[in-house]
Amino acid sequence: MAYDHWLPGVAAHNGHIYVVGDFKGSPAVGRYDPQQDTWSQICSLKYYGCGPHPCASFENKLWTIHHHVEEGRTGVAVYNEANDRWVQKSSLPKGSIYSCFVISLSLLTSK
Repeated sequence: MAYDHWLPGVAAHNGHIYVVGDFKGSPAVGRYDPQQDTWSQICSLKYYGCGPHPCASFENKLWTIHHHVEEGRTGVAVYNEANDRWVQKSSLPKGSIYSCFVISLSLLTSK
Protein backbone atom coordinates (compact mmCIF):
# COMPACT_ATOMS: atom_id res chain seq x y z
CA MET A 1 0.00 0.00 0.00
CA ALA A 2 1.40 3.38 -0.97
CA TYR A 3 -0.05 5.17 2.07
CA ASP A 4 -1.61 4.46 5.43
CA HIS A 5 -5.22 4.97 6.45
CA TRP A 6 -6.61 6.08 9.79
CA LEU A 7 -9.33 3.73 11.15
CA PRO A 8 -9.97 2.11 7.76
CA GLY A 9 -12.75 -0.17 6.68
CA VAL A 10 -11.65 -3.19 4.66
CA ALA A 11 -13.71 -5.40 2.34
CA ALA A 12 -13.09 -8.10 -0.24
CA HIS A 13 -15.12 -7.37 -3.37
CA ASN A 14 -15.02 -8.85 -6.89
CA GLY A 15 -11.54 -10.31 -6.45
CA HIS A 16 -10.00 -7.16 -4.95
CA ILE A 17 -9.39 -5.89 -1.43
CA TYR A 18 -10.62 -2.36 -0.74
CA VAL A 19 -9.36 -0.10 2.06
CA VAL A 20 -11.62 2.86 2.82
CA GLY A 21 -10.56 5.60 5.23
CA ASP A 22 -8.84 8.89 5.83
CA PHE A 23 -5.32 9.45 4.54
CA LYS A 24 -3.86 12.73 5.79
CA GLY A 25 -7.28 14.37 5.78
CA SER A 26 -8.21 12.97 2.38
CA PRO A 27 -11.04 10.45 1.80
CA ALA A 28 -8.72 7.99 0.07
CA VAL A 29 -9.80 4.55 -1.13
CA GLY A 30 -7.18 1.96 -2.06
CA ARG A 31 -7.69 -1.24 -4.06
CA TYR A 32 -5.41 -4.26 -3.97
CA ASP A 33 -5.32 -6.66 -6.93
CA PRO A 34 -3.95 -10.00 -5.67
CA GLN A 35 -3.56 -11.34 -9.24
CA GLN A 36 -1.18 -8.49 -10.14
CA ASP A 37 0.09 -7.90 -6.57
CA THR A 38 -0.49 -4.17 -7.02
CA TRP A 39 -2.23 -1.33 -5.17
CA SER A 40 -4.10 1.49 -6.87
CA GLN A 41 -6.23 4.39 -5.71
CA ILE A 42 -9.83 4.58 -6.85
CA CYS A 43 -12.32 7.43 -6.64
CA SER A 44 -12.24 8.96 -3.17
CA LEU A 45 -15.36 9.38 -1.10
CA LYS A 46 -16.97 12.77 -1.56
CA TYR A 47 -18.55 12.45 1.87
CA TYR A 48 -16.10 11.65 4.60
CA GLY A 49 -14.94 12.59 8.02
CA CYS A 50 -12.85 11.53 10.93
CA GLY A 51 -13.46 8.10 12.32
CA PRO A 52 -13.94 4.60 11.02
CA HIS A 53 -15.32 3.84 7.59
CA PRO A 54 -16.97 0.42 7.78
CA CYS A 55 -17.41 -1.16 4.37
CA ALA A 56 -18.72 -4.43 2.99
CA SER A 57 -19.45 -6.27 -0.22
CA PHE A 58 -23.17 -6.97 -0.48
CA GLU A 59 -25.32 -8.00 -3.45
CA ASN A 60 -22.29 -7.65 -5.73
CA LYS A 61 -21.72 -4.01 -4.73
CA LEU A 62 -19.21 -2.30 -2.46
CA TRP A 63 -20.89 -0.29 0.33
CA THR A 64 -19.53 2.03 3.00
CA ILE A 65 -20.86 3.95 5.98
CA HIS A 66 -19.27 7.38 6.37
CA HIS A 67 -19.61 10.69 8.15
CA HIS A 68 -19.97 14.00 6.32
CA VAL A 69 -18.20 16.58 8.47
CA GLU A 70 -19.65 19.74 6.94
CA GLU A 71 -23.22 18.46 7.01
CA GLY A 72 -22.89 16.68 10.35
CA ARG A 73 -24.57 13.51 9.16
CA THR A 74 -23.78 9.87 8.64
CA GLY A 75 -24.69 8.16 5.40
CA VAL A 76 -24.44 5.09 3.23
CA ALA A 77 -22.75 5.09 -0.18
CA VAL A 78 -22.24 2.46 -2.86
CA TYR A 79 -19.31 2.34 -5.28
CA ASN A 80 -20.24 2.49 -8.97
CA GLU A 81 -17.38 0.56 -10.57
CA ALA A 82 -18.36 1.38 -14.15
CA ASN A 83 -18.12 5.14 -13.52
CA ASP A 84 -15.50 5.02 -10.72
CA ARG A 85 -17.59 7.08 -8.32
CA TRP A 86 -19.39 6.79 -4.99
CA VAL A 87 -23.16 7.27 -5.00
CA GLN A 88 -24.85 8.55 -1.84
CA LYS A 89 -27.76 6.23 -1.01
CA SER A 90 -29.13 7.19 2.37
CA SER A 91 -28.63 9.25 5.49
CA LEU A 92 -28.65 7.60 8.90
CA PRO A 93 -29.86 8.94 12.23
CA LYS A 94 -27.24 10.94 14.10
CA GLY A 95 -24.73 8.84 15.91
CA SER A 96 -21.39 7.18 15.44
CA ILE A 97 -20.91 3.96 13.50
CA TYR A 98 -17.72 2.14 14.44
CA SER A 99 -18.13 -1.20 12.71
CA CYS A 100 -20.54 -3.30 10.73
CA PHE A 101 -20.79 -6.67 9.09
CA VAL A 102 -23.00 -8.23 6.45
CA ILE A 103 -24.74 -11.58 6.66
CA SER A 104 -26.52 -13.12 3.71
CA LEU A 105 -30.25 -13.46 4.24
CA SER A 106 -29.98 -17.13 3.25
CA LEU A 107 -27.85 -17.74 6.35
CA LEU A 108 -30.55 -16.28 8.59
CA THR A 109 -33.45 -18.30 7.24
CA SER A 110 -34.06 -21.76 8.66
CA LYS A 111 -34.52 -24.67 6.33
